[in-house]
Amino acid sequence: MRVLASPWIRACLLALAAAALCARPIAGNGYLLALDSSFGPRPSAVTASFYAPVNVVLNLLQQLVGGSATGRIYLGLAVWLAAFCPMVLLRRSPWYAQCCAGLLGALNPWVYDHLAIGQWGVVVAAALLFLWLSAWHSLELQPGARAAIRLAVVGIAIAAFSANFIGILVVLAAAAFVASRTWRFPQRRRWTMAAGAMTAVALLYGAIPFFLAGGSSSYEAVQHIARPDFVAFASTTDQSFGLLNLIGLYGHWTERLGQYPVATGGVGWWLVPVVVLVLLALVGAATSSRSWMLVPAALGLLVSASTASAVGLSVFVAVDSHFPLIGVYREVGKWSSLWLVAMVALAAEGVAGLAARASGLRRELIAAVAGLVMALATLVPAGSAQIRNLPAVLRPSQYPGDWYAAAQWMAANIPALDEVAVLPWHLYQAYPFSHERLVANPAGAFFPGRLLTSQDPELIGVAPAPGPHGIGTAVALPQANCALASALRSGGVRWVLVEGALPDTYGSTQALLACGYSAVEGHSGQTQVLRSGS
Repeated sequence: MRVLASPWIRACLLALAAAALCARPIAGNGYLLALDSSFGPRPSAVTASFYAPVNVVLNLLQQLVGGSATGRIYLGLAVWLAAFCPMVLLRRSPWYAQCCAGLLGALNPWVYDHLAIGQWGVVVAAALLFLWLSAWHSLELQPGARAAIRLAVVGIAIAAFSANFIGILVVLAAAAFVASRTWRFPQRRRWTMAAGAMTAVALLYGAIPFFLAGGSSSYEAVQHIARPDFVAFASTTDQSFGLLNLIGLYGHWTERLGQYPVATGGVGWWLVPVVVLVLLALVGAATSSRSWMLVPAALGLLVSASTASAVGLSVFVAVDSHFPLIGVYREVGKWSSLWLVAMVALAAEGVAGLAARASGLRRELIAAVAGLVMALATLVPAGSAQIRNLPAVLRPSQYPGDWYAAAQWMAANIPALDEVAVLPWHLYQAYPFSHERLVANPAGAFFPGRLLTSQDPELIGVAPAPGPHGIGTAVALPQANCALASALRSGGVRWVLVEGALPDTYGSTQALLACGYSAVEGHSGQTQVLRSGS
């Protein structure tokens, strides 16, 4: 029991238990495939972007332990940090409040939704907001170079896992700066500005390619974001309570897709535990020095709800028409992370605050009851639904034999510098081996060579993005005029990989075969490799 007296050991052990419960797919065989994250036997290419540091580490890890283990490690790490980081922030609170923070930090609908679709980097970035706050408090107490560097490193790490969190972090930092009146304390002000400057300069490694390079994660791509994008990624309203579900950390846009069970667990009384957690958070705001966190939290909820309303949607579209950079935040639900941080920290503070008002046995009784109430409000229904459903949602997948045969042929016969177009030309597809779940095309994590794959989410009402060499536009044209074959040849693309057992939405394969391409590997209905005859 002495070991558990250490808040750091408690944080590690509880986080490990949460990861073991939620990330049980790590015990299965195969690769993890999800809507926004796919793993395979090959490391994906690393490009210059904010995500480069994380991608480099993932690639090195994949070379050491393989893609199957790397996906499991990443998933487990995301859950572990979601529990661990809040407990670091609450390490000076009573043990029961610290444990409640870790439990709610890992087991909540917002984390569940993002884990289920493979946005593990987003989960890590949100968890690191707790570490950033911890580093901020350290700088307040002992301003100096070490505290400033620690604060800057956490900020850089947040951007590396999810660049969308740069704006979220700026809002949180501004609120903390104002709440603590940092400008009144010269030494604290000096080192806070130094930390901000270090963070900004370091992030140039991602900002420069974002504005100067092309690709799916660039300013060039952001400029094409329009009204349908904001509609598609708007928060999902609840049938009974509308956007009140955002207060309970529900309402992610993917809940409309039906890809996984919603964390309500199918019960209509999910709002009851939400009210309990909110009341505890309000108690925490009244009894601790962190009440200022409610301000950025309210702003986060407002932004998350914005594009789901006609007024908010019009505002976003109007601003986007003049400042295209706002399109980076088309998925407004990420801003609910500010409410996540506030509710976790303040609810745990509320548990500690209730107990602090009493003494002796009465204090222990209040602490036990308050902690139990928060734990139950966390687990029922959302937490238990997450523990129960996540392993089924993220079942590992086995790639079929014809994929291995095609990959082996490509490695032996296609020059390394030749580009290979991948068909069907879709970013998201439901494969038989992915248990018919819609997942990100895993070709880049499986096949060798320079692959050209779609990065267009193909939103309803939006014309297909041209893509490299105009392939996206050509694919959608009538195939009788050999538009796709002409686009590929004009771009110097001699090779085409056709993923087997998938519907050929546009009839592209037959059109290519009729327009001078021939099958050199595989058979119809299986994965094939086509080559231009000219």
